[in-house]
Amino acid sequence: MAAFAESLGPVIDVGTGAGFPGLPAAIAFPHWHVTLLDGTRKKIAFVREAIAALALTNAEGVWSRVETFRPPTPANLVLIRAVTQPATALAYALPLLGAGGRVLLYRGRWSATEAADLQRAGDRLGARIVGVQEFVTPLSQGQRHVVCCERL
Repeated sequence: MAAFAESLGPVIDVGTGAGFPGLPAAIAFPHWHVTLLDGTRKKIAFVREAIAALALTNAEGVWSRVETFRPPTPANLVLIRAVTQPATALAYALPLLGAGGRVLLYRGRWSATEAADLQRAGDRLGARIVGVQEFVTPLSQGQRHVVCCERL
């Protein structure tokens, strides 16, 4: 996310669950406005309590399904972790973005088949893959990937 540190537009964390990665993003980048979105009321209640406890003025929890949510201002960045298959996640994210906006898909393993499926979906939906960053988690030594796509 550090590559987007100068992000001027809104950020949406889709399927935030307990607030990851949206809460750390709001803490690390206080000039961002982060919307933490989830379709489960109990999860959003927790996120709202966390936002209040942390006194974050740049974050909000929104109870809504991604399929029906439309932000008042198109997002510059959408974060999606562990929601669904990459092509479906891209289809969910694109209506939330303005032109040139980006999606960061957090994945465990990343295969050539997933990359090809995502590229086909991007061609159909008006997006392209702009990069894949591989990293290892510090405690579990698990291999992870962040796939960045851009709305055309």
